[in-house]
Amino acid sequence: MEKAINYIQTNYNRGGGYIGMECGLKTIDSATDGFIKKDVVVIAARPSLGKTLLATSICDGLSKNNKVAIFELE
Repeated sequence: MEKAINYIQTNYNRGGGYIGMECGLKTIDSATDGFIKKDVVVIAARPSLGKTLLATSICDGLSKNNKVAIFELE
């Protein structure tokens, strides 16, 4: 509970917005509240639905201010 309260307080002190890092895709940023460092994100869906394109778009947006690594298993 203390960790959640600290996140809320930090966000309030910054004036609102996303807690984590923004990727530039507004719908993804809104759904995740930004990506938190050291989190592992798994994108899963049926074949040919654009998972690789989504992952590269997210990483492109995140890489402007952060280090990003992509591991693709096909």
